[in-house]
Amino acid sequence: MSLRNIKWFQVAIVALVLTVLSVGAIYIFLIKPVNERYDLAKTKLEAQETALATALGQRKPAELDLAKAKVEVAAAKRDWAKYDRQLNPRIDLTNRFTATRQLWNEQLNVLGPKVVKFLYADRSVRVISEDIKVPEPSGDPNAAVQKVYVYPFGNITVSGTFDQVMKHAARWNRFDRLALVDGLVLSGNSPTLTGTYTLTVYEISNFDTVGPVIPQATETPGGAGGRGQFGPPPGSIPTGPNGPGQFSGPPIPGGGQEGLER
Repeated sequence: MSLRNIKWFQVAIVALVLTVLSVGAIYIFLIKPVNERYDLAKTKLEAQETALATALGQRKPAELDLAKAKVEVAAAKRDWAKYDRQLNPRIDLTNRFTATRQLWNEQLNVLGPKVVKFLYADRSVRVISEDIKVPEPSGDPNAAVQKVYVYPFGNITVSGTFDQVMKHAARWNRFDRLALVDGLVLSGNSPTLTGTYTLTVYEISNFDTVGPVIPQATETPGGAGGRGQFGPPPGSIPTGPNGPGQFSGPPIPGGGQEGLER
């Protein structure tokens, strides 16, 4: 077949077919994979943008919650510091000798008179009986290292009306040490009732750093001093009708006021 016999429209058809095949091949092998990768990348980008927007939306409330928590913690620390200053004596555990002296003063000169004065200051009830006594402190400086000091003051019995006795028990919440009234028992005939309860006082040492152990610090009978041993300072043990270290009856007006100070 001679080229002169090929018509122009035949050449056009062949060219058109070749063009279509070329375009199809380009689309299948080049454009389509690129479009697929683009769609996949776009989907991932949209997912990441959504996650970022969600994270940013959650970050602001979280930051506000964190700021609020910091404010609440600071306020709690201030409240505790005030509470600590009001209700706990200064027991310096960084020096065990100092802590022992402070405990002697607190137990023998301060706490007992405070309890007696506070008890008898409530004129709305009549104190029937009490056995308020403070045990003699240990002569071992190492024994002063405690986080919480517990002082059981025994039983107290008062009389009054129901409201008076209940208010009397609740009044210990205003004592300037941490006091626990437990086991309140009411007896008698209305309107005058008798209330009996146990009183325990707790004190918390406010020093987290503890001094070194004192070698050969042992307690001797009667609190006498020896090597590494210490007894209460002379005249520090109050003597009342119940014996050394014990307190009974209302405080003497104008007497021993220095011991009532913190």
